[in-house]
Amino acid sequence: MKRRSREVVIFSMSALDLFASALGAFILVTIVLLPYYLKHDDVVRDNNKMREKIVELEQTVSTSVSKAELEEAQKQIDRLQAKIQTSNNLNERLRAAEERARQAEKKIAAAESSADKVKADLNEARKEAKRRVKFALLGLATNAQSFVVVMDMSGSMKKFRNITLQTMQKILEPMSEKEKLGIIGFHAPGTKAFYTVQLPRWPNRGIAPMLNQNKGIAMNFVRNMMGRVDGGTPTMDGLMAALQYNVDAIILMTDGQPTVPNRNWRQVIQNITRRNGGRKEIHTVAIGNFYERPTFVTFLSQLARANGGKFTGVALP
Repeated sequence: MKRRSREVVIFSMSALDLFASALGAFILVTIVLLPYYLKHDDVVRDNNKMREKIVELEQTVSTSVSKAELEEAQKQIDRLQAKIQTSNNLNERLRAAEERARQAEKKIAAAESSADKVKADLNEARKEAKRRVKFALLGLATNAQSFVVVMDMSGSMKKFRNITLQTMQKILEPMSEKEKLGIIGFHAPGTKAFYTVQLPRWPNRGIAPMLNQNKGIAMNFVRNMMGRVDGGTPTMDGLMAALQYNVDAIILMTDGQPTVPNRNWRQVIQNITRRNGGRKEIHTVAIGNFYERPTFVTFLSQLARANGGKFTGVALP
C-alpha cells in the first residue's frame, strides 16, 4: 500500500503572527526610546570629557605641586650652596691668613737672623774700632803689635828736639804690655859714613813690651839721642838696619830727605821696598815744617805707600 506523502511546516501562522507582533512592538519601542539613546551618548561623551579634564587637572595639580616643591628644594639648595661658598671663602681667607702668618714668621726669622748678624758685625766692628783707635799712632792706623822706631839723628833735628820728644810720647801713650817696641837712631857724624844706636839691656835686638817702666826707659833713651844729633841723613842705611828687627811695622821719623851716602830718594824707595818684600809695614812721620818742602813729602808718602804704610806730619806750633 502506497504511503501518502506529508508536508512538514515548521512555523505555523500563529507563530508568525507572534513574531510579527513582537517585531512591531520592538520597532515602536525603539522609535520611542531613540531620543534617549542619543542623549545617553552625549552623557557618555560628556563623562569622558570630564574624566579627561579631571586627569588633566590632577596632572596640573600634580605638576604644580612638584614645581613648588622643586622651587623650595632649589631655594634650599641655593642656601646650602651659599653657605658652602661662604665656608669656602672663609677657608680661603683662613688659608691666606695662615700663609701670610708663615711668610711673616719667615721674615721675622730672617730679620732676627739678620739682626743677630748685624749685632755680631757691630760688636766686631766696635772691637776693631777700639783696637784701631788704640793703634792709631799719630793717626797711623795699623794692625801691627810690634814696632821699631827709626829716628833721624842728623844735625838738622836739633831744632826739633821738643816736638820730637812730644811725638815719641804720643806714640808710647796708647801702648800696653801687649805691644812691643824698639828704638834705633841713625846719622853720619863727622867722618863716619853711618852710625846707629839702640836701646840697651833689651833682648830680641832691643824689643820690649811697653810696660810703664819700659816706656820710661824709652823716653830717656830718646832724650839722650836728641842730645847727640849731628851730621848727615843716611836714611837708607837706617831703614836697612830696621829691617833686621823681628817686628810687624817700622816707623820712620825724619825732618828731611836722604843726604848720605845715597841722595837719590827714588833709588832709596826702590831699594828698601825690594829688600822689605812686603813683610813689614813702613810708616813715615815728617818732623818740622814739612809742608814747605813738597819733594820731601813726596819721598815719605811714596815710601809709605810702597810698603803698606801711611804718611803723617808733625809741624811746629
